Amino acid sequence: MPIDKEELRRRKWPLPPFPIGQEVVGRKKGKGIIFYDDTGKEVIAKKGRKYANLPYPDDYLESCYVREGKVKAVPLPIPPGECGITSLVKDKKGKIFGATSGEKCHLFVYEKETDKIIDLGAVGRNIQKSSLVVSCDGRIFLGTKPESGEGYIYSYNPKSTPPRIEKICCPVKNEGISALAIDNNLSRIYGLSSGSGTFFIFDIEKEEIELKGKVDRDSLFSEALVVTSNGDVFGGCRWVQLFKYDVRKECVIPLNVKAPSICGREMYNRIESLIWDDTTQSIYGGTTADGILFRFYPKEEKVVSLGKPLNQPHIRCLTMGKNNCVYGVAGKSCCHLFKYNPEEGDLQDLGILYVSSPRYWHGYEFDSAVTGESGEVYLGENDRISHLFIYLPPDE
Repeated sequence: MPIDKEELRRRKWPLPPFPIGQEVVGRKKGKGIIFYDDTGKEVIAKKGRKYANLPYPDDYLESCYVREGKVKAVPLPIPPGECGITSLVKDKKGKIFGATSGEKCHLFVYEKETDKIIDLGAVGRNIQKSSLVVSCDGRIFLGTKPESGEGYIYSYNPKSTPPRIEKICCPVKNEGISALAIDNNLSRIYGLSSGSGTFFIFDIEKEEIELKGKVDRDSLFSEALVVTSNGDVFGGCRWVQLFKYDVRKECVIPLNVKAPSICGREMYNRIESLIWDDTTQSIYGGTTADGILFRFYPKEEKVVSLGKPLNQPHIRCLTMGKNNCVYGVAGKSCCHLFKYNPEEGDLQDLGILYVSSPRYWHGYEFDSAVTGESGEVYLGENDRISHLFIYLPPDE
């Protein structure tokens, strides 16, 4: 027998011991910024549950949580305010390295055998964003973007005795680093400075910087870069226009192609995330203000809009799954995990990431993702207290 929805609307629901679903509306974070959840789910009893006098919200909410596959979370041994994960990479041995932002930037490694995270050390002060790449010889390179002042490239060699984080250089004077990407075939790291959007090349062997100029005349650029299999580098500039660093011509070239936007909103958008799909020789990307997932074919210079996984802004991070599906996180403050299956053209909202062990925890904000050796998806939470979330798809 269906539940009387009018009676449900009149009923005063008890508050849960932790925020879920629509309960996060009105939650404030610093300077009066209000966070909203926009799941759009009705309050309906789930299958197999009955109406009770003292309902628990999970019994009556049409599930807004990830139910396909499994989710786990590993706490970071890093102080609150310094543990927001903003970058993740996988080395050639399958180890997962990450870097944080906050009062300090910490480099860490996840040990799968012990299911623990080891803090490898901290650098910088008041870091807004960290960027990581890994070279073919196993060295980890870290770029920092501070709130003000200079950001640096650091290196970490796990093979050195003892292993330690070493400062190398500041690519652009008085600016931080917004993004890094690596081409191991040429032993080069490409990057963007945080102020002017200057495109630079760091020669790994010589440890030398070469500046290639601004990617946009008014410094309107996106904090994302991706290297293709032929060595070209792609990123975004004004009004979601794409640019290419042509490795043969050795120059930055604006392209006559844009990422998709809702009509009239190009000026508010940036390209937020980019990943390379080696199988189809294409790039997947996502935008900020409109939260649209797209696919770009470099050879044809063609963009295809794949839709919005959520009725919120932001495609915050993306990764290629082992099953050839694309996994990502969308949303402004109560983020959802989503999956795009290119074979079926299916874009699916999987829900909010939530775990009950080692404690009840909802992942609200994520800014980094990488796929592990066995197909598991690692997601970096970026909040005052953060965890490394691990999503195991059902077919892995």
